[in-house]
Amino acid sequence: MLIVKNELKNLEILLPSLNMFSDEIVIADTGSKDNTEKFLNSLPFADKIVFEKIKWKNDFAYARNSSIKLASKEFIFWIDADDRIEDKEAEKIFKLKNKFEKDKIFALKLFNQSDKTLSYQLRIFPNVKDIKFKYPVHEQLHFNQKNFKIFFEDIVIIHTGYVDRDLLKRKQLRNLSILMKTGGKDLYTFIQIAESYKMLSEYSKAEEFFLKALNYKEKEDNKELIGFLHIELFKVSLLLGKHDKAQEYLKEAEKYSFFFPIADYFTAREYFKLKNYKKAAIYFQFFLKKHQSKKYLNPVPAKTEESAKFFLAKSLFFTGDLKEAEKLIKELLKISPENRAYKYFQKNFKKH
Repeated sequence: MLIVKNELKNLEILLPSLNMFSDEIVIADTGSKDNTEKFLNSLPFADKIVFEKIKWKNDFAYARNSSIKLASKEFIFWIDADDRIEDKEAEKIFKLKNKFEKDKIFALKLFNQSDKTLSYQLRIFPNVKDIKFKYPVHEQLHFNQKNFKIFFEDIVIIHTGYVDRDLLKRKQLRNLSILMKTGGKDLYTFIQIAESYKMLSEYSKAEEFFLKALNYKEKEDNKELIGFLHIELFKVSLLLGKHDKAQEYLKEAEKYSFFFPIADYFTAREYFKLKNYKKAAIYFQFFLKKHQSKKYLNPVPAKTEESAKFFLAKSLFFTGDLKEAEKLIKELLKISPENRAYKYFQKNFKKH
């Protein structure tokens, strides 16, 4: 299920992948002028495509919900035109269909190419009236969690939409325009406004709206989100030169590190900067232990685990634990044999 506008180039790449596992491909078009419909009709699997033109109302949730109405199959997989699915991942989705049941929702991994982050997103859900999209920007599935079970699958979708910096800026300005017009004062809207300002490098504005989100009264039950907000405020404060304030946010984030382990990673990095390698090693180990089984719903840099192991190796090296440090470096070189930083650091062991 897609909503599109002038996405012909992306559709040419994406649709063959969708055809590998889809029984029906629903495309809601909000005003394309690039011959999208003509292209769809020319495809060898055109009989599988349901195409409908819908009115754009500056509301992505409305558009998604309109496309749901066009779907006739029991389960829906939603995707953006600028997402990519490799063949091996498409095969996994095809096999996943054997697990489909009316009370199951599936979260897949989203790798964002622009900032190299990973998170889980709810992407596959039963086509029932109890599930709809909510929020005009970065729309989210809305449903009664008591009625559905969420399953986390090791299937990766690659999002390419923000790689082009000019396109990124245009999209963020569009998002801000929509968000401001809604007049929304809910938690999710505050976060999306803050994220847009951060991507536009307007860090004071980002700080303002992250704080509004942090102070929002109805957030106490989402511990991962609270940890995420403290980390975002930590990063924004550093960018604004507010180093003391950044440390306050990081210290507060530690309280939620069980739910958002990335807090331990940043704490470790701060100790590493201070050359307190013993403390750094402890927090890197905390992070790696908690991170191993965590299913993040908020974005985390994809290479964080690898980075943590590298800096843990350095911390152990500086504290004299050469055996464990070398063990970690050998492990990292198996993952990235040509990584110059790992190879250079390995040379240090030969000198000791």
